[in-house]
This record gives sequence, structure tokens and C-alpha cells, in this order.
Amino acid sequence: MAAVYSNVAPANITQALFPQLMASASGSSSSASSSAIRLDSRSPSTPLGPAIRYSPSQRGVVTLTLSSPHSTHATSTIVQAAIHAELVEPRDERPYEGQVSVQVNPQMALSMSSAARTSNQADALIADLERRCDLALRRSGLIDREALCLKAGQLVWDVSIVLHLQSLQAGNALSASVMAAALALVDYRRNDAAVEAGGRIVVYHEDERVMVPLPIMGSLVAIEVAVFLPPAQAASAAATAAAAAAKKKQNRADGMDEDDEEEGEAMVAHSSSAGEPILLVDPTPLEVQLSSALLVFVLTPNTGQFLVSEKIGRTPVDVNVMIKAMQLAENRARAMGEWQEEQKTQRERRVGKDVV
Repeated sequence: MAAVYSNVAPANITQALFPQLMASASGSSSSASSSAIRLDSRSPSTPLGPAIRYSPSQRGVVTLTLSSPHSTHATSTIVQAAIHAELVEPRDERPYEGQVSVQVNPQMALSMSSAARTSNQADALIADLERRCDLALRRSGLIDREALCLKAGQLVWDVSIVLHLQSLQAGNALSASVMAAALALVDYRRNDAAVEAGGRIVVYHEDERVMVPLPIMGSLVAIEVAVFLPPAQAASAAATAAAAAAKKKQNRADGMDEDDEEEGEAMVAHSSSAGEPILLVDPTPLEVQLSSALLVFVLTPNTGQFLVSEKIGRTPVDVNVMIKAMQLAENRARAMGEWQEEQKTQRERRVGKDVV
């Protein structure tokens, strides 16, 4: 299933599986990271290729596949996003806003992995994925929740986003989930409704009025970048992180202020040693598990605005490495934004002139 986000991988394992990457990282290769080859024959900056399939009978149901150009269906990540909207009473504290919920259904992906069935970390991984999807899709402002209000204090639209994880063999579950949900939200159509004279609420059948789209404010892309530190730097960073964690524990016991702890963490994060880290775009589960750290970004492809930035793993990452990863993510997001717009245009041609 999904990769376990571990700490620094043993140097001998990483060296055996990624000899070209480690050679580039240690500076022994003149071409550095641009020519290093991964196990699926991609270069470090080469992303997984997306493919999309719309439901022929239901609007708002999208199946997205991420796979390497050289991989088979068995090593793909497949996520299906299904959208549904219905009228409900608003929450008391938000009478003028509609509701948005995100649910992750991992059963199909779990059934395909015997390791996942016995792993105690499977539930935690799915919970983390659901939390990140909620941050990206519900709290980012992708959906204008005020526009979902039909009658203040009485009826609002409740938009449900259900993500069915069909396969996670290629990793990047967040990237696939966010992209599938964004495209499904744009494709979905709900019944038109109006408040008539006297306050009577009428919901029109699709035969009476053309169904209307949801108030979507742009698009979103999620990008994952795995960081591979040179073996010597990785070992040093691991020791530094362990020492910092022990010091933090002692500081808390002594009642030290949080500001002093953060200052110490910042000093660790800026430390570096010889060698150039390798950044892998759209890492596979094995690459994530063996990496020094995983960087996760959610951003808007058109404006390049970062909405979520998260580092997974205890190994400190230099600020320059973080900036480089954000630049890679921004370039990847721009390309994926163009691809999404192309898919939307093709969808409009297929379904007819009622699509806006």
C-alpha cells in the first residue's frame, strides 16, 4: 500500500538500490542529479504521467491514474473521486455557508496489499491522507462555501467528496486524490434551485432546468518530493536530529520556552555538509521509505500560491533544499495545470454545450 515514512535509510541499502543516485549525491558523477536513473527508469525530475477517465453515465465521477511511462497497470496509483451535493440545514455557527466534507475509502487498495492488511500503520497513513485532503479541498477555499447558501439559516448545499483508493502501487496518493477531486468538482452538476415568492424553495428536475456547476475557485495540485541526502550527510543529520530531540525533551522538563526550542531547531535545519542532495519528484513508495525526508506541497497551478507545505520525517532539511524543492513543485504544478485545462476542454466538447 502506501509507503511508511521512516527516518534516514541505512546507507548500504540505499547505496545498493540507488547506486547512480548516491554517486550523483556524493559528487562523483559529473552529470549529477539530471542524469541519475531511478528503478522505474525515470530521472529525478521526471514525474509520473497522468491519465483520466470520466464516467460516461454520471457527472462528477472521475478516475485518475498516475504511472511511470515504463510501468504496468499493477504499478499505478488509481484514485476515483465521486461528488454528490444535497440540500441540508446549515450549522448554527455558519448560517450563511454551505458544507464540504471529504471521505477517503481505502478498502480496494488495502485488499490488494497483504502487507497493508497486517500493518498497524495503515490506519494512521489513511488518517494522514484524509487530513491532508481535507486541508487541500475543504479549507483551502477551492469551493466558495458562501455561494452554496440557498436560504440563510434554512438550507445550504452540502458537497460530499468521496475518494476511492483503487491502487497505491506507485505512491503519490495525495497528488492523485487532489487532482481527481479537483477535476470531479469542476465536472459535477447539481439540480438548480430557487427561493420563490413567499419563501417557498423549489428544486428543479434536470428536465425542467439545466443543471448548474459548483462554485469552484480555480484549481489545485499536490506535489510530493523525496529528499535523498548524501550518506555521510544523512548519518550526520540523523545524529543531529536525535540529539535535538533529546535536548528538546530535556528543555521541556526544565521548563524552557518554546522560542528557545524553535531557535535550536532552526540552527539544526540550516546545518549542512559536503555533497548535493538529490530531489525526486513523484517518488515511489520504496523511494519514500528510503528517503531522508518527504516534502509535500499543495498549491494553485495558475498563481503558484502554496497552500500547504509539510515535511515528513525527522531528518533536518536545509532551507536551500526546501527552496529548490518548492521550485520543482511550482514547475510541476504549472505543467499539471495546463494538463487539467486541456482535459476540461476535451470534456466540454464531449458532453455538449451545457458544460461551462
